[in-house]
Amino acid sequence: DESVPAATQAELARIARAHCAEVVGPDEASHVVFGGDEDDEAEGGEKEFLTPLAIDEERGLALVHWWYAPDSQDEWIDASRVTGSPEPSHDWTKPLESEKKWRVGCRFVRDVAVHNEWGSEVDYELEEPRRARKRKREQAVA
Repeated sequence: DESVPAATQAELARIARAHCAEVVGPDEASHVVFGGDEDDEAEGGEKEFLTPLAIDEERGLALVHWWYAPDSQDEWIDASRVTGSPEPSHDWTKPLESEKKWRVGCRFVRDVAVHNEWGSEVDYELEEPRRARKRKREQAVA
């Protein structure tokens, strides 16, 4: 997107290509990257945020997804560290039905260089529905 400065576009294109992505125009793209995602970087601070995916009451464990980490880092933790319940199942590999493309911040691409794999788009989605979902699902772990 044009909200991303030229130097940042070049940096993100290099990272994307190094991780087997094709850089195309917004009309052909499955993901459109926008600038100004500083709030995503500030959200975490010293806390880690998670989304509960499943609860195993018998074993006292919860399967959680850590925000801004690839799905390969989802893990089972002690359920006492988690409040709330998993959301009903949704195919997070696709944008919300009203969306045709993922609208993500620059951090989505930058984190690929950190983790050496693509993250979960829902963690980086910029649309307002994501913000509402995020506040609802938000859980901090100290």
